[in-house]
Amino acid sequence: MNISLITGLMLSSALFSCNSTSEGPCGYTDPMFVKMEITSIEPSDEEGIYNVWLQFDQSILAQEKQELGDLRNVKITSDYLTKNHLQEGITLTGKVSELTEGDCEPYVLSWNHGFTD
Repeated sequence: MNISLITGLMLSSALFSCNSTSEGPCGYTDPMFVKMEITSIEPSDEEGIYNVWLQFDQSILAQEKQELGDLRNVKITSDYLTKNHLQEGITLTGKVSELTEGDCEPYVLSWNHGFTD
């Protein structure tokens, strides 16, 4: 085998594989515009970290309050709150697509807020 064929096979394998246990192909709804109100900001059990609770106005994420740190996979500190101008009563916006078929993530969330880590 020549080197370009091996490289091509390795690149293709890397592009089409992932660490997810999801089964594809998957289908999602068209993105829907959502509003997320910050309903409360509370100290967490971890020192210096806060839980920022969001209430979505629609989508499967509206079924219960969501925690911003979990959704963004970040630890929210006092500095993070200040840098991102986050406080109770603020409304953030974004888009949500919901899973319609397949065994993938139940939703895809994008933010209109430019977060600074």
